[in-house]
Amino acid sequence: MEFSKVVNLKPIDPGKIKIEMVPGSENNYTVWLEVDSEPDSIWTKFFYDEVTKNLQIGQAMINGASVTILTTLYDFKKNIESLKKIVDYANQQVEQHNNKVEQEREEQRRREAKGKEDIKKMREQLRL
Repeated sequence: MEFSKVVNLKPIDPGKIKIEMVPGSENNYTVWLEVDSEPDSIWTKFFYDEVTKNLQIGQAMINGASVTILTTLYDFKKNIESLKKIVDYANQQVEQHNNKVEQEREEQRRREAKGKEDIKKMREQLRL
């Protein structure tokens, strides 16, 4: 197993946030929220797992170093808050994942050290 990294939303600047109307739609908008780094596959899995559980949020996707969400004017603020919670959840899952990976690696190092010690003792038995 490999380690993952936490990904945080950058502060939202109301004057600079990218918002575009969906072509052919009167009420749907795509909003881009920047993150501090491009998510890896582990973080992405946790993110999408939580998005699929959250029926109140519009369609959300990861695009490089940003998260996009499809929303309406009326659901905009609620969806942004939900997305923040989903990012926090994904980060919590990454922390738990990394703790598990570290425990597994430590257990593997312990097993390897014990194995080397056992082999050393076996060789000593042959010398006696």
